[in-house]
Amino acid sequence: MEVDYPTDWENNVFEPRTIVFSDPLGYHIDEGPFAGNPTILDATIEEATDGYHKIVLETNAGRRSLRFRNIEIRKT
Repeated sequence: MEVDYPTDWENNVFEPRTIVFSDPLGYHIDEGPFAGNPTILDATIEEATDGYHKIVLETNAGRRSLRFRNIEIRKT
């Protein structure tokens, strides 16, 4: 997932990053029609079972949920 990641909150500086979810089991998008790129407003870990995590991303276009083992943020 490619994102503009905040690297300096005080000066409103964002840089491109790639969020990598390893061993994904599912990716569900529950969003409506939207112009432009969605903004992630909140992220919540809902459960962690059998070494997998489930995260819910609330965006200004709706909701996305993922199940994965690990997460890594990389510079692009």
